[in-house]
Amino acid sequence: MKRLDITVIHDAGQKDSKGVDRPDAVVEQVVSALTAKGHTVTSFPVPADVKDFVTGILATKPELVFNLAETFGRNIQMEVHLGALLELMDIPFTGADLGGLFLAQDKVLTKKLLHFHGVKFPEFLTFAPDRIETGGNIGFPLFVKPARADSSLGITGASLVHDFKSLVERVEYIHTEFASPALAEAYIDGREYYLSVIGHLNPRVLSIVEMDFSGLPPTMLPVASYEAKWNSRTRAYKGTKSVIATNVSEELAARLKEAAREAYLALQLRDYGRVDIRVSRGGDVFVIEVNPNPYLARDAELAMAAGHSGIPYEDLIEQIVEWTWKRRRARKSGEMQSAMGTREGRHSDKHGEKHADRHPEKHAEKPAPEDKPGGTVVPPEK
Repeated sequence: MKRLDITVIHDAGQKDSKGVDRPDAVVEQVVSALTAKGHTVTSFPVPADVKDFVTGILATKPELVFNLAETFGRNIQMEVHLGALLELMDIPFTGADLGGLFLAQDKVLTKKLLHFHGVKFPEFLTFAPDRIETGGNIGFPLFVKPARADSSLGITGASLVHDFKSLVERVEYIHTEFASPALAEAYIDGREYYLSVIGHLNPRVLSIVEMDFSGLPPTMLPVASYEAKWNSRTRAYKGTKSVIATNVSEELAARLKEAAREAYLALQLRDYGRVDIRVSRGGDVFVIEVNPNPYLARDAELAMAAGHSGIPYEDLIEQIVEWTWKRRRARKSGEMQSAMGTREGRHSDKHGEKHADRHPEKHAEKPAPEDKPGGTVVPPEK
C-alpha cells in the first residue's frame, strides 16, 4: 500500500525517577513496525488540553493517526472524546470509531446490546449513586468492578463478595475511587479465554488464548486482576500467564469464536478488538468483557493470537493501517460521487425550471390517452 505520514498518539506514560514521562513500550514497538513498512512516523503523547491536542496533531500533518491512547488528561472516561476530535478534524484513525468506543466504555450498555444479539453474559446488578438496576435474578457470590473502566482497573481479590456487607463496602469503594457506577456480576467459576478479532464487517477470529492461573496459590482468586496484568513484582503477575489454548474441543472452540464474533459485531468494532470469555464448569460460555483497541504490545494476547494464526507483528500493524486507509479512500470516493450527483441535480433542476418558464404548456402533465391498451378509462362525473 501507499507509504503514509502517520502520527502515533499515546498516553504520556509514567514518570521515572527524574520526573520524565516514559511511554509504554508498545509505543516504540508500533512505531518500529510502521517504520519497517516504509511509513514516516511521528510519536505524539496526548496532552491534557484540547487546544494543545488539536494544535499538536495538525503540526505533525498526518495522513493517518494510529490511536494507542486510552486516556485524555489521564482520565480514562475521556478516551472516547479523542475519537470525536479526530472525526471532527477529518483525520482517519485506527481502531474503534466514536460509536464503538462509546458503546464499549459502558459495560451495562454493552450487556444490553449483547442481550439483543443473543450473546450470553453473567447476570448483573448496577449500583449508581442515585439508582439500582438489575439485569436478572442474581445471588452471591458477586464480582464487583467499575462499570466504566478497562485494563482491569478496580479488579482485585476483594472484588469477589459473598455477603451484603461486603457488597456495600465494595460498591462504595468503586464510587469513591473511580467516580463510576459499580457493576456486580454473577461470578463465573471456570476457565478464562481471550478471543482476538480483526477486521470490520466480516471479522476474523484468531487463535484462542487462555489465561493460565495454575501458578497461583490456592488462596488467591483466579482472575485477571490489575496486578496480574500490570504489576510485574506481584505474586498475581508471576502466577498467571497467557498461553495459546490447546485443551479445547472443536465444539467449544466453535462456540467461543461465534460468541466473540457476535459480540464484536454487536458493539460495531473495527480493525481489532478482544473479547474476554469465561466458560463455567458446566460448559456455558459467558462474555465478560468486549475491548476495543486492546493492548498491542508484541507479547500481549492479540499479537500472540495473530502470530499463532500466521500473521507476524509487523504485518498485523500494517493490516490495521491498510483497513483504516481503505475506509478513508472509500469515504472520500463516496463524498465525491455524492457531490457530483448533487451538482448534476442542481444543474438539471435549474435548466428544467428555465425551460418550464418559457414553455409551461410543454411541461404540463398530460392525461394518459384513453384509447391505448393498458390505459384506465375514468368515466366523467355525472
